[in-house]
Amino acid sequence: MKDSPDWLSRTALLGIIQCVPILNFFALGYALNWSREVPFGGKSPMPAKIFSGANFEIGFYAFVITLVFSLVGSLGAGILAIVPLIGALAGAVFAAGLAAVACLCCVRMGIKQRFGAGFELGAVWNGIMRSPGAFLAAALLPVIVAGVTVAVVTAVGGFLGMGMSVPFMFIHADIAVALVGLLVIVGGLILYVASCVVVMTATLVTDRALAHWVGRFASEWIAQ
Repeated sequence: MKDSPDWLSRTALLGIIQCVPILNFFALGYALNWSREVPFGGKSPMPAKIFSGANFEIGFYAFVITLVFSLVGSLGAGILAIVPLIGALAGAVFAAGLAAVACLCCVRMGIKQRFGAGFELGAVWNGIMRSPGAFLAAALLPVIVAGVTVAVVTAVGGFLGMGMSVPFMFIHADIAVALVGLLVIVGGLILYVASCVVVMTATLVTDRALAHWVGRFASEWIAQ
């Protein structure tokens, strides 16, 4: 990423696009289509074009795959949570593991350029078993780092917002309420956009990392 011209501004733009429903398909497809070259040995910089039919199509497929796995993960976690304490922990682990598998299924779909390839679970499972540790590291570590970053940014933003609202205590109550409300809206929007940029960065890293993993441990997926 850092070897790409204007990588920081392009990543920020992708993060902003990620904030908008439907348009976020372009960002998802961009990450997967750029990662597709990795198992083939490609190291091209980040493409300049974001809005293309190919990116939208692959991004939509990735959305559907992720949605299906999310529903299954939520259902499974809910069932496991019936068991006190241990069930909740097991449910969280199950949901996280399924989310990691969903990411790999999306990468497989992006490499094959076929929607159905993302649901060929036998091939996905066989690949995972060759190096489960490396797979989990590639799929989850960028997400964990992004989650911690978002939590820190949110905490700092909330603290700064509280500090900025203190002077409002010394003006008329109605005006103070209006100004605090405006501050909350603007601050929340800024934090939301910043969070989307962080998550988009993690998505780019995760997809490229999983594509490297495919090239090393599931090279048969490259065959067309």
